[in-house]
Amino acid sequence: MSKPKEEVIERYKEAEARVRNGESESEVVELPSGTVRLTRDESSMTGISIEVVDGGGAHTEGGGGAGGSGPDPKAMEAMERMKEVMERFKAGELETAEIPLPTGDVVRLTKSDRAPGAFTVQKPGGGPTMHSIPFDAHSERPEGYPDDLPFLPDVPASMTEFEKRPERTVNWFGLPDPDAGLAELRAQLEADGWVEEAEMTMPNPFGTMTSVTFRKGDVERGLVVTRLSEHTKIMLVEKIEKRG
Repeated sequence: MSKPKEEVIERYKEAEARVRNGESESEVVELPSGTVRLTRDESSMTGISIEVVDGGGAHTEGGGGAGGSGPDPKAMEAMERMKEVMERFKAGELETAEIPLPTGDVVRLTKSDRAPGAFTVQKPGGGPTMHSIPFDAHSERPEGYPDDLPFLPDVPASMTEFEKRPERTVNWFGLPDPDAGLAELRAQLEADGWVEEAEMTMPNPFGTMTSVTFRKGDVERGLVVTRLSEHTKIMLVEKIEKRG
């Protein structure tokens, strides 16, 4: 890794740490591909929200859903711990577990009977309850996978729904070709009547994120591709527009 890139990553991580520990409300960091603003976000898994303010158009992406803060060691440790707990849920070895987050908060995971491997996620101090269902790689839609959501064959996925919030997310992990995955999801959405509204590529200190927005009636769906070598993933976020 070149020295300038090392310095950029170090500067980004220092700014991220200041926001996480409350030393700063927000931080603006200049990257080679643009400028981003980091803001503390209690609702995201990593506790950080990233807004692109220059270099790709204004766009806000929560650190947890799109991996916008990069492969932070503490975030990766939390995710690995979560994967371990999920496997133990599926094996019937565990009913509940608490996982510390990079923000200093703790989330409680509890096994659910909604589907094999399903669980709920709660912050002991409050916040929305999330219901998550992991899916192993399958050639066809597995049991419990919603018919109205796009599907990628032979790729592991996880779906999350929020209580009292009209939002769903699907994450696809470990894609051998994320651009091909994006093209397939895009084709499925368009075939189902979704209209593409915008596409943009956003910087992060380790690469790029591509975001594509679709709309159908009062529902918006966004596809976000985060390219971070072995941490590459695609996330779909569905939100129902509030009226009124």
